[in-house]
Amino acid sequence: MGKGVAATFVCAATLAGCGSDGGGAETDARPPLSRAQYAQIYRLYRAQLPLDRANDAEDPTEIRRAARKAARSCRAIDHRDPLLAALVDGCERSMSTLAELANLDCQTERECTKLMNDTADVMDDLATTVRSNEPVFEREVPDEACRKALTAPESVDAGAEYADAIRAANAAIESGDPDKIKTTTAELENASAALDATPSARETLEDFRAACGPPR
Repeated sequence: MGKGVAATFVCAATLAGCGSDGGGAETDARPPLSRAQYAQIYRLYRAQLPLDRANDAEDPTEIRRAARKAARSCRAIDHRDPLLAALVDGCERSMSTLAELANLDCQTERECTKLMNDTADVMDDLATTVRSNEPVFEREVPDEACRKALTAPESVDAGAEYADAIRAANAAIESGDPDKIKTTTAELENASAALDATPSARETLEDFRAACGPPR
């Protein structure tokens, strides 16, 4: 499993919408988040940090361990708060899926194709979940900078594009057309590179702290 795949699951576990225009600190004097919201989101992001190290090492055992720990942090969030509930919508599921994928290996072309297609399906499902909560963020986080830090649309888009590239490459392999295989392989490599370039867990935490608090 490439590093970009794990990065997308980190994104999906901590995000629940896509960035949007409008709103901003200059139009609302309220702090972006309450103290309780800030504290819980901060702990959630901190729980993702071990995934950076495991992801860089490409160690399935470490990824699995870190993902399971992150899943526990998802369960600790107060789901009675609309913003927090949206933020971790699918969080535990995404981390559990990452742990499962990290434990898988493929030996034959058929097994590898199935594994990659399953990964693409999960990534698309997570992106849909993330985007479906956009109205909650627009309502609950009037500050545009904080909302963007919480939603990071570039990571969601990169994950969806990677999923599309996986399917296209697998379809080309099944067709046996060498030109299609060459083209889609290059597209998959580009999509993987774009995914690897999305913010790490530590960068996500730093962006959150800069844009959203801590509340005074």
